[in-house]
Amino acid sequence: MNRSDRVLLAVACLVCVGVAVSGVVDFGSASTTPVPGSGSADVTVDAAPDDIQFVEGRFDSGTYHLESSPGAVTAERVTGNPVVRLTLDIPALSHTDTTFYELHGREDETLELTFTNAEFSPDRVTQADYNATLGIWLQESGGEFTALYQERVTVEVQR
Repeated sequence: MNRSDRVLLAVACLVCVGVAVSGVVDFGSASTTPVPGSGSADVTVDAAPDDIQFVEGRFDSGTYHLESSPGAVTAERVTGNPVVRLTLDIPALSHTDTTFYELHGREDETLELTFTNAEFSPDRVTQADYNATLGIWLQESGGEFTALYQERVTVEVQR
C-alpha cells in the first residue's frame, strides 16, 4: 500500500467516524423545558423552614452545616418555568445560602424547601447564635423576584 492509498484510507475512516458520531448526537433538537424564570404561577407558602441551626458535622469533621425543618410551597396554575428561591442571609458570616426550585411540570405539587449542604469552618462559626434573614421568593416572566415570605430569624449554634 503506497502513501496515497494510506492517506485515502485515513480520510475515509475519519469521515465514517464523523458520520457515526454525529448520527448519535442530535444537533437539531431543542430543549423542551422553558427557560427558568419564565412564565407565571400562583405559589402559596405552606411553611417556612423553622428551627434553623448550625450543627457540628459527624465523624469528627470539625465543620458546621445548616439544619432546619423543611419549608414547603404549593404551586398552582403554572405556565412556563417560574422559579422559587429560598435564601438565608447571615451578614455576620458574609454568607447567603440560596437554593432554586424550577416549577415547570410541578402543577399542584408541594415542594419541600431545604438549604444547601454548605460547610462552615469552626474558625468562622464562633458565636452562640447569628441574626439572619430568611426569604422565599418567586421569579416569573420579566426577571424580577417577588417576596412571598421574609422574616428575621436567629440561627443557633449547636456544639
